[in-house]
Amino acid sequence: MLATPQSLSVIGRDELTDRNVQTTTEALRYTPGVFASTSAVSSRFDYFSLRGFDATLNGALLDGLRSTTAQSYVRYQPYGLESIDVLRGPSGFLYGVGSPGGVVNGISKHPTEQPLHEVGVQLGNHDRYQGQFDFSGPVNDDKTLLYRLVGVGRDSNTQFNNVPDDTAYIAPSLTWQPDGDTTLTLLTSFSRDKFGPPRNFTPIYGTLLSNPNGKLPRDVYLDNSGLDNHMNQTNIGYEFDHRFDDVWSFHSASRYTYNDLLTQTWSGTRLAADMRTLNRAAYQFAIKGKVWATDNNVKAHWDAGSVTGTTVLGVGYRHTGEDYYLNYGAAPSVDIYRPTYGGSFSAATLLPRLTKAPMKPASIWVIRWRWPSA
Repeated sequence: MLATPQSLSVIGRDELTDRNVQTTTEALRYTPGVFASTSAVSSRFDYFSLRGFDATLNGALLDGLRSTTAQSYVRYQPYGLESIDVLRGPSGFLYGVGSPGGVVNGISKHPTEQPLHEVGVQLGNHDRYQGQFDFSGPVNDDKTLLYRLVGVGRDSNTQFNNVPDDTAYIAPSLTWQPDGDTTLTLLTSFSRDKFGPPRNFTPIYGTLLSNPNGKLPRDVYLDNSGLDNHMNQTNIGYEFDHRFDDVWSFHSASRYTYNDLLTQTWSGTRLAADMRTLNRAAYQFAIKGKVWATDNNVKAHWDAGSVTGTTVLGVGYRHTGEDYYLNYGAAPSVDIYRPTYGGSFSAATLLPRLTKAPMKPASIWVIRWRWPSA
């Protein structure tokens, strides 16, 4: 960190554990220059901005690679991360095109030579039940083959009735190190998250301003129960490192990411004249995003008398695509003081409107040079 000519913060594993963070957004809340916040009813993505610039799309990385498309954002499980690096300011030298405010790079848990057997159980309010495990160690006696298996399962409600905060996450990884100069690690993760609609609409009358019908409770839920809001995410990739000698080394990393997001909501639009009937509209948003990203570089550590430094020559490529659907139409109104739930999305509920963005390639090539001196 002392040799990095950039404002940098590192959130280590110990801090993530001590604070018991449940989302990456939550992990960033005490980091200088970062604003991180999510809706109380939905945490579909990792939302954050750095130095005033939104970085949700262009500033979220995992192991140095981006997994977002134009509409498909990401949500990383913090229990599956060893640390989170926050680089403030432009970081195109390291990661290509990104947010001008900086980037957030999550470092996945990797297999370890030391045996690790961790099991945890968490209980909380809103009927929260969570279990997690982290197993790692050598597969064979000479420790040339290492494994790690990380998992999280949660069944929980939220402060709003009928809104879940469920997750299922599994991340197996395998490392092959035939000698001290070569390492190949296969990294995979699979997750399914269930949550609420993007926001819980509540009218200003009955909350901040008085309503002749009375005050609304803080946990009132005016959307519809039973709506399907989920995100399935798959990550499959590798990291390869080889050191040729004391000067030259090679690094290669690639990952395929698939995001499947579905959002359904009967969102409030306006309060009727009786001050208790809320008109609503139905929205259904579905997106399937695919990303293939790779980064490769050759690094040379050199010493020219009193001057030492590192030269990096690298190339990166990213191919993204997505299918995006948006339907909307009318939804039944609801009595905000006596809400009743029922009904579902169907062809009769939504108007036949469709937007589709077919798969299109997008690539970034980066040539990187660095000449630091001591």
